[in-house]
Formats: sequence, C-alpha cells, structure tokens
Amino acid sequence: MRNPSENSSFFSKAFASPTAQTSDPLPTQNITGSGDFNSTTLKNRENAEKIFPFKDGSSEETRLPPPLDENGNEIDLQTVDLDQISPELFNQSFHSAHQLELLKRFDGDLALGTGDERIDVLEGDDGRTVLILQDITKNDLAQLSIKDQTRIVNYLTRSDVPDEVKQKLAFQWEAEVGGTVEQNRETAAALVEAAREKIEAADSKFDEPFLTQLDIIDEKITETAIFSLGTLQAEADGVLERFERVSSFEKSVSLSYQFPEESNRADTFAVNSSDFDASMKETLTQLVDQEKRFVDLKRQRLSIAKADNQFDLPTLVAAFQITYNIEKDIVSAQKTLELEQNNEVVKFYSDLQRMLQEVQKKFDPSKPEEKRNIFGSTASSANTTGVFVPRKPGHQASIVALSPENIDFDFQGVNFDLIVSDSNQNISTRDARTLAMFSRLTAGSGKSNATGHPIEEINSIERPLDNLFSGTLDQFRLDIDIDNKPDNIIDNSTNIDIDSDGKSPDGSIFLVRETKTQAEWNLYSTQVADAITLLNQRTQILTNDITTANQEGNRHFEQMNNALRRSIDMINSIARTAG
Repeated sequence: MRNPSENSSFFSKAFASPTAQTSDPLPTQNITGSGDFNSTTLKNRENAEKIFPFKDGSSEETRLPPPLDENGNEIDLQTVDLDQISPELFNQSFHSAHQLELLKRFDGDLALGTGDERIDVLEGDDGRTVLILQDITKNDLAQLSIKDQTRIVNYLTRSDVPDEVKQKLAFQWEAEVGGTVEQNRETAAALVEAAREKIEAADSKFDEPFLTQLDIIDEKITETAIFSLGTLQAEADGVLERFERVSSFEKSVSLSYQFPEESNRADTFAVNSSDFDASMKETLTQLVDQEKRFVDLKRQRLSIAKADNQFDLPTLVAAFQITYNIEKDIVSAQKTLELEQNNEVVKFYSDLQRMLQEVQKKFDPSKPEEKRNIFGSTASSANTTGVFVPRKPGHQASIVALSPENIDFDFQGVNFDLIVSDSNQNISTRDARTLAMFSRLTAGSGKSNATGHPIEEINSIERPLDNLFSGTLDQFRLDIDIDNKPDNIIDNSTNIDIDSDGKSPDGSIFLVRETKTQAEWNLYSTQVADAITLLNQRTQILTNDITTANQEGNRHFEQMNNALRRSIDMINSIARTAG
C-alpha cells in the first residue's frame, strides 16, 4: 500500500493549486474561451471559428441542412409542430445543431412526448450545450456548472411541468425537485447540520478534523444549486461513521484502568483489553492522523474545482484522479487499523473459549450436578482467592496466593493484573487478563467505565460477562512503591501483608472463584462462540473493504497516468504536425 502522506506530497508538488496571475500571461489565456482577450487571443478565436465553425441554427449561416423524419422527409425546424417530433427522433437522429436550433426557437426549453416517453430539454447557459434532463445522472448533475444547475432548478419550479416528471427526476437524482435554489440549499445544509450536532454532542477531544470536513461540505453547498441528497447524505454519514469509530476508541482508552484516589466499589474500573490499552491508544492516534490527511485532501480537491479553468483538461483530470487515489489509500489504512484491532479481540475471545473447552473436558458425564470452577477444580469458592496487583510500565508484578482469608495489599494504582492460582500453579499473565476481561466483578459491569473494547462497541457486540469471580474491593490509598517487590510470590499462608515503611495496608481485595455445572459452562461457551462468529464476519467484511479500496485506488492511479500520457501524446502530435 502506498503511504498516503507520500502521495499527498506528490500531489502538492505535481498539482499545486493555482496562484495569482503573474506578469506573463498564462498559457490558457491563448485558448479560446479563456476569458482574457488581446490581439493574440482574438486572432486565435477567429482562426478557430474558421476551422471549426459553430452551428446552432440561430441564423441562416449557422444552420445545417434540415434533418429527415422517419419516412425520409425533410423537417423544417422553424415551422414544425413539436407533436411531430418524437423523443427518439430528437435524441438519436438530430445533430446537436438541429437540437439547438429547435431549442432557440422555443426560448431555450421544450418538452417532447408524454408519459414515460417524455423528455424535457434545456439549452445550456453557454448556448452550446443541450441538457436532456431524463438522461442526466446524479453524477452528471454534480459536474454541471452552477448556472446550468440553476437553469434546471428554475425550470422544475414551473407549474406547467407535471408532478410525475418532477417525481421521476427526484428519484433518479435522489434530490429535492420543485423547490428554489435557496430551498434546495437549506435541505442540503440540514443533512450536514444533523451530523454536526451528533459530533458536537459527543464532546470529543478529536472532533476538529471531522467538523472541518463538514465545513468543507457546507462550502460546496453554497456553490451548488441542486443536490443529490443521497450522495450528500452518504458523504456526511461517512464523516459521522469515522468519527464514531474514533469516539469508541477514545471512550475506551480514557475510561479504563483509571483508579480514583479513593474507591469502595469494584465496578469503578473496567478491563477492556489484554495489553492495558497500548494498541488501542496507538490505533486512536493513527486514526486521527489519517483523518487530518482527509481534511487536507478535501481542501485540495475543493481548490481544484474552484480553479478548473486554469488547468488544461488532462491535468485537471489527473489532479482529480490522484486525489481519489489518495482517498482510497486513506480508507484502506483506516480499515486496516480496525482489522488489526478486530483480530486482537478475536484472539482474547478465543483464549477464553479455549479455557472453557478445557473446563468441560474435566466433567464426568455421569455427574450432571457436579460443579467446577474456571480451572476445572471442584474446590469450593472459599478455598481459593485471586489478587489484583499494581503494574507500572515495564514492570510485571504478579502475586498469587491460596487463602480462605482476605488478602490485604497497598495499591499503587492505575494499571493492574488479575492473577489467580490453582493449587500453587500460576496461570499465564495473558490468561489472567483474559479472565479479568470477562468477569462481571472485574470488567466494571453496570458503570460508565464498563465500555468494553471499541471493536465490540462498533459492532454492537455486548461482551458475554459471567460470574467467574465474586468478592469485594474495599477502599484503598496509593501508598507503596512496588519496584523492590518480587515479581512472583506464591504463598500458601492464610494471609499476605505487604507494608511500606512500616505502614499497615489500607485496602484489601477478596476474590473467589465461582463453580458451575457443565450445562452452565456450555451455555456460557455458546454465548462466547456467537460473539466470535460475529467478529469473524466483521473480519471478512473489513478484508473485502480493504481489497476494494486498494483496487479502486489503483484504478484512479492508472486513470491519472493515462490522462497525463494522452496529454503528452497530444503535445507530441501537435509538435510533429507543426514541424
């Protein structure tokens, strides 16, 4: 995948937005229709009109020989009744000069045929363009000049245009048809404002690039007369969808693992991932960075659209194509980041599924009432405990103990591991954290901190929590430095007290394992498996999206190269002819 930042740099160098005119005339000033006329440009126009005379039927000199009807008879366009001209004849048999001649006779607009066969035809603002409304797509509509769009809007506000025609065009263009330019803009702006209100209501620290993109859409609205509301809605929804993805990561990162200075509830914290949010934080940063590139790209595209008359056509096409190529690269990069996080979530769900499968292997089928805990032990809940221990960056502190009593410990806070033991046997840190993520007690059930992983929120997956542990978390103070404590302590004593400078510990945690029957574990395992199925489906969707974005990006890149290649070929051909 190409680096979007590298493409952006290439774009800014190759297709910089036009600046103020220099003392030397731009090359386009010598092109017919460029706007600045002097003796040279007037001569060019005169020569061009001699070589390529324009025929629009406005005078005897600009008329072509009359067209023929279906029977081969000549049609006098200055006297013919419109009822004698079918939409098919006008569309397929008339030269554009004939079409313009007829349009000029009827003051620039006419309607041919009835019912589903009817076509409404307008003369373009430049006097050289024929606009058959029924043939215009919503993409064509967006590319028309503001003056041509305004002509269409004004025509469709007329009372003599049947409602069924307006309804058909509204469906075809996904647009509001029949209102004025101002009404159309108000409708379009309302769509954008709805997205803006949702983003502002989230009160996010990362909303600026998303709101800026909505500002750019608003700017485009002020320079457009009629809109494909479907296209506009899709663009605003795309911004909102990407914001909601960032917001999900922001919420999970900001709320999990935060120990208040004082706490007396186990559900004031949440365990959302197995790596203390490290990868989530990195993904959040990269998603926001990619969104800022989106802003730069859309600003560049808007500046090109405003200054298209200062580009020759091949360069204009190439400039737009490279922006779409970069856009697809950004989309692919963002989807890849989400896919990586999705795969991480699948891994820790799979870890739990593996542990549940091991539990079920230890049951005796002849004893349906038998109960075992998450490690397959039949020990009662009073015989085993688990301990939360503080963790600093770069320091893996793990303390395990077997005790029927409360285990007291002074907390340093912020990050923690849940470490449990089974008959003096330490489990892996990853499995310990996985259990913490799926236990109601340790996953923050019922509180605002219990956000789950952002991937779960994005895909509307409710983490299947269960009573893997029960216990209490009492008030604690942040008193001790654990740097000098041993990494692992296995102690079968009835109590573990760790003091700092002779201080007595101020807090305690007591966790006990829950035992369940095989049927109960099977039910829980099914819930976990269902969640894994949904996550795997999302994996396939994201993979397909990435493949599609890359293919579309490559296609835009090829179209850019083709446009520049044809420009070079045309210049070389002119040079050879002149030589």
